[in-house]
Amino acid sequence: MLSVAVLAPVSAADAPLTSAIELQDVTFPDAYLSDACGASVDVTLNGTLTVALFADQNGTFVREIDTFRGTIRYSAGSNAVTTEGSSVSRATYPEGASLGDPAFVTVTGTGGGTIAGGPPGAGQVAFEAEIVFVDSDGVPITAPVSELELHGTFAAATAAMCDALT
Repeated sequence: MLSVAVLAPVSAADAPLTSAIELQDVTFPDAYLSDACGASVDVTLNGTLTVALFADQNGTFVREIDTFRGTIRYSAGSNAVTTEGSSVSRATYPEGASLGDPAFVTVTGTGGGTIAGGPPGAGQVAFEAEIVFVDSDGVPITAPVSELELHGTFAAATAAMCDALT
């Protein structure tokens, strides 16, 4: 179940557009781990995702800060591992926030790489992304295009997760 509370700014000069999203059993395929482990891996999120979108003087979203606090469950067949997640994601939209526009994303913390489409673990991952969806409020959703930097426990966490799930 996904519930959203949105407070919209009156003008571009106002505070950012913010929302707190309660994630309950939100499940999706994990392409990164599925590829790394050679088996179909799903991710289930439970917790709170807080989103803050910042607009320029024209009202175009130019950057975003998201925080996630909760649990991340990885599953493959009958095997599952649950970990705590606590991360901050920062995105910039240099050309605006329209479908197909580029983005630059940096995620710091535990589990944030997974949520952003990258590896499990703790540390910081930075990547170029593309806006692949824009909702009716103009909120952009990105997908990684290429990884730029990876610092932390990601390689060891990926290996351990694959060992536990397969």
